[in-house]
Amino acid sequence: MNLIHGNIPAGIGNLVNLAVLSFMGNYLSGSVPAEAIGRLRNLEVLFLCINNFSGLIPSSLGNLTKLFQLCLGINEFEGSIPPSLEKCKKLQVLDLSNNSLNGTIPKEVISLSSISIYLDLSNNFLTGSLPLEVSNLKNLGELDVSKNKLSGEIRSSLDSCTSLERLYLGSNMFGGTIPESLKSLRGLEELDLSWNNLSGQIPEFFGQLSSLKYLNLSYNKIEGKVPKKGIFANASAEISLIGNEKLCGGAPELLLPVCSTKVSEKHINIRIVISIIIGVTVATLVVISFVLYYKKKSSRTSSTTSSIKSQLRFSYSYILKSTDNFSNENLFGVGSCGSVYKGTLSGDGKIVAVTVLKVQHQGALKSFIDECNALKSIRHHHNCLLKC
Repeated sequence: MNLIHGNIPAGIGNLVNLAVLSFMGNYLSGSVPAEAIGRLRNLEVLFLCINNFSGLIPSSLGNLTKLFQLCLGINEFEGSIPPSLEKCKKLQVLDLSNNSLNGTIPKEVISLSSISIYLDLSNNFLTGSLPLEVSNLKNLGELDVSKNKLSGEIRSSLDSCTSLERLYLGSNMFGGTIPESLKSLRGLEELDLSWNNLSGQIPEFFGQLSSLKYLNLSYNKIEGKVPKKGIFANASAEISLIGNEKLCGGAPELLLPVCSTKVSEKHINIRIVISIIIGVTVATLVVISFVLYYKKKSSRTSSTTSSIKSQLRFSYSYILKSTDNFSNENLFGVGSCGSVYKGTLSGDGKIVAVTVLKVQHQGALKSFIDECNALKSIRHHHNCLLKC
């Protein structure tokens, strides 16, 4: 580090055999001479970080195919990340952090499987989602895309980055839940997902990542009970959960409220509605059953009454004829209240009993009414129902 001011001279392009070029930590400004830098095809290390460079990142950097370390961080570069960097197939370190870069992350760059030490795109104005091609970074140790404007869900394809030790996705606009696929990152030591729009619960698998020592989930919309195993039970681990108002439980050191055992109001309301529906349905069925029962009963009574009425509509002359003028041959017997005769109905030949009361005998009428009531309750094919 020095205190060099000014611009990079165009004549630097003549140093075609140069392997390492570092202007790191100076006060250089202006744009990087694209054509001159593009001629340094033997460069393996290019450090322009911690200066005041501005303008676009030159696409001619794609000509530096032997490059394995490129640091342009902490400058004032703007515009988009040049996709031409995909030609740098030996690149192990790429640092474009702390600039004013915008646009999306080129899939051509993030799919460079050679990047193995770290990829730092933090503190810019990058938008869009994290490309699916991030799964190509199988040997990457550190990925930092924090402090941008990235959105969408956290890619489940990160589970292919099994060498990751540090993953920083904080201060973006990522939404959805924390993907279960992150449990594949067994060597993860540091994870920052803070200041996003993540929801759902804290996955239990965090407690199974034995290498995890730093976890920042603060200022999201995460809710529910905090696990108590693994990092959550490690007193020396750094955990931040602040800004998630619906979290509860966990270790006492987290100073979170105790989880309530009450059933949520939503579930209670659902149960009440179901109970009311069942109750109303049962009550309706009961009412319908009673209505049908009494209607059927009423119909039977009406039918029986109608039948009885129709059988008792006999004139005196008809009865006289059926008993053969109350002849002695048809006499069944004589009682204190009257005489009983056999009668034969002319219509269908049915045999009936006809009682002739001794009206002068006291109690004869009452005795006859009692006999009628007794006969009405009898059901037999030899009996004729009478209504008195």
